[in-house]
Amino acid sequence: MFSFFLSYCKIFVEFSLIICIAHYSFGALSSCPDESWPASVTVTRTILKDGFHRELLTTVKLRTLTNTVGGCSVLIKELLPAGLFADPYQLASLREYGILEALLLKPVDIEAPEYLSSSQTVLVYLKPDPSCTRCYTATVPVHGRYHRPSEDKSTATITLENPKLLLHCLKDS
Repeated sequence: MFSFFLSYCKIFVEFSLIICIAHYSFGALSSCPDESWPASVTVTRTILKDGFHRELLTTVKLRTLTNTVGGCSVLIKELLPAGLFADPYQLASLREYGILEALLLKPVDIEAPEYLSSSQTVLVYLKPDPSCTRCYTATVPVHGRYHRPSEDKSTATITLENPKLLLHCLKDS
């Protein structure tokens, strides 16, 4: 089983939009076939930029990784709540220029407000970070949706759940 530890929650406020993210660490799976798998994997997420047009930076650090060759493939399955969306046209442009490999699992209405939208699943391949050994990163542009007007509230809170992490590492023979 994975164990995770909620370390902190960053809150960012701009244009009446609050996005909350968590930093957590995964422990190794007890069912791994051998002892050489990572003893610890750390996933860190940060929201960059201000306003309704933000970037979600995800970094994965594999602390110990022995008996592997050629590195690893790292994929995250991100569930964006109804208050956020990833623009399929922007993702296609980033993919075309080799900047980001991301896939939306279903069509998205980029014009719909939050109260008429549903959550959105995005699969994102992380690339090796040249400035850090055994680190992988991806920056996904996300956009805030308009929320239902309210006379009582001037802000809306959007909470991102922890993404699912999938690792594939080649074993040295």
